[in-house]
Amino acid sequence: MAAFSGIIKNEALINALSNAVAQNKVSNAYIIEGAGGSGKSLISGAFARALNCENFNGSNNAGETDCRCASCQTFNAGSNPDIFFVSAVKTKSISVDNIREQLVNEMFTRPFSFRYKVFIIGEADTMTTEAQNALLKTLEEPPAYGVIILNVENINKLLPTIRSRAVKLKTQILNADDIVSYLVKTGVSENDARVAANFSQGCLGQAVTLATDKQFLELRENVIGALCNFKDDGTVFGAYETAKLFDNKENKEYINKALDIALLFYRDLLIFKQSPRQVFQTDKLPLYEAYAGKFGINELAERIQTIDDTIGLLSRNVNTSLALEGLFLGGTTA
Repeated sequence: MAAFSGIIKNEALINALSNAVAQNKVSNAYIIEGAGGSGKSLISGAFARALNCENFNGSNNAGETDCRCASCQTFNAGSNPDIFFVSAVKTKSISVDNIREQLVNEMFTRPFSFRYKVFIIGEADTMTTEAQNALLKTLEEPPAYGVIILNVENINKLLPTIRSRAVKLKTQILNADDIVSYLVKTGVSENDARVAANFSQGCLGQAVTLATDKQFLELRENVIGALCNFKDDGTVFGAYETAKLFDNKENKEYINKALDIALLFYRDLLIFKQSPRQVFQTDKLPLYEAYAGKFGINELAERIQTIDDTIGLLSRNVNTSLALEGLFLGGTTA
C-alpha cells in the first residue's frame, strides 16, 4: 500500500511533498530522480494517493495509511480513475505517441471523480526528444488540476525546458541496516533481509524484490556451491560446467546476479580473513571458516578483480559464453 508513512529515509523529500498537499501549494510538475529501485515509484505513488485523499492532514498524515475514502480505496484497488501511469508501449523508449495517447489526450478533460488528475511517468528519462517536446507543450499551459510526476535515473536526459518547469527532488541511497529493518517489519526473515539488502546496493525496491524472489535465493545457493566445488576441480571441463551455471542467453539480468553473487562471496572471504564479524552474508560464516584458509589475500583480490573485469566485458556486449569460460579458465575460481 503506497503511503508516505511506509517510506523510510527521504524525510526532506516526503516533507516537501506532504506540505505541498497540506498547504494547497501543489505544482504542476515534479521530477523525482534516483537510482533504479531507490523508491521513486513508491514515493510517486504515495504522493499521487495523498493528492486525492479526502482525509489527508499533512502535519501527521492522519488517515493516510489506512484511509478508506473513495480515492484511497480505488487507488489501493488499482482502479482510481484520476491517476494514470504512463509507460512505453511496444518499444523500450517512451514515444511521442505514448505521451499523446496516455497523457495529452487525457489531461484536458476534467478529473472524473477527485481533485487532481495525476500522471506518473515511469522511466521518464527514456522519452524520445519528440515525446519530451509533446510533454513540454502541456507543461507550458497546464490545467490547475493536472499534476505530472516524472521518475528518472538521470535528470540530465530531460530537456532543460522541462527541468525548468518542474520541482526537482532526489531520493537518498539507504544503508543496509535501514533496508533490513524495513524488510523484517514486512515479515522477511532477518537473514533473507540481510542478503537482499547487501545485493540491492541501497535500493529498497530491488531489496523488496530480492527478499521474496525464491529463484534468486536458489541461485545464490547454487552459485556459492559451484564456486566451492570448483576449487577442488580445476579442469577445463569443470570450467565449462561452472560457466554454464552463470550463462543464460535469454536473461542478462540472471548473469549479472550470478556474477554479483560470486563477487560478494569472494569479498566476504577476504573480509573474513581480516575481520570475521564484518562479513555481509552472516549465514555463510561456517562456510567461510571452512574455505578461507584455502585462499591467500592476494589470490582473493585477483579473483575479485577478474570478476569485475568480466562484468565490464559483458557490459560491452562481448560474447557471453566466451567471457564466462575465460573467467573460470583464467584462474578466477580454479
